Amino acid sequence: GTTFKAGDSQLAQDWEQEYGTDFDDFRTLITWRNDTRDSAIFPRVGSSQTLSALLSIPGSDLEFYRLNYRHQHYVPITGDYIIHLGLDVGYGDGMGDTDILPFFENFFAGGTKTVRGFEQNTLGPRETADPHSDPIGGNLKGVANFELIFPTFLGGQFEKTTRASAFLDVGNVWLTYGPEDRDSIGFDLDDLRYSVGLSASWLSPLGALTVSLAYPLNDKEGDQVENFQFSIGQSF
Repeated sequence: GTTFKAGDSQLAQDWEQEYGTDFDDFRTLITWRNDTRDSAIFPRVGSSQTLSALLSIPGSDLEFYRLNYRHQHYVPITGDYIIHLGLDVGYGDGMGDTDILPFFENFFAGGTKTVRGFEQNTLGPRETADPHSDPIGGNLKGVANFELIFPTFLGGQFEKTTRASAFLDVGNVWLTYGPEDRDSIGFDLDDLRYSVGLSASWLSPLGALTVSLAYPLNDKEGDQVENFQFSIGQSF
């Protein structure tokens, strides 16, 4: 089952009026994976693909679907220099008596795994027309990452446990439905956010530690910029 409290959120209050706050949902997750990388950590060549479909089973209080496709591709150039291309796209919508994707199932973007230089999960539509209101995610997601991976030249024990990269991130999330008078409704390529920067990873005893220094190229009013970001468990 799913339960939430509307609180002060107008979005949640609107959902409560239409669908309530307590649901009995029966879901199934179907996933297909293909991985040809030479290593799951610090790969040099190959690709990984994941296609997943989250579906509510007939008889659920909420009927919807959520599709997501992720692709990572590595191409060695020369020596320890590698091109890395990443793609993450998703789409979801309601079915039957549920007109839209539940807002708590929305996709989000911004942060270390999507568009660096923007705070985690802050890109995309806002709860109100005010660009400074809370981000609510979207039912459509599109993110692409382009990286040139190179050695850190630290030598010694760090030669095989560190990597650095220069990157370009592109992406955002969108709501394809909603009030027609809202500028943030609908898919528009002009909403894409871009950032460039440098990143470094270290395979520490605790796992992969990654830091990045990113600079948004086209941040707009209301965007929450975060130049320095840190994550554990993510490598490239």
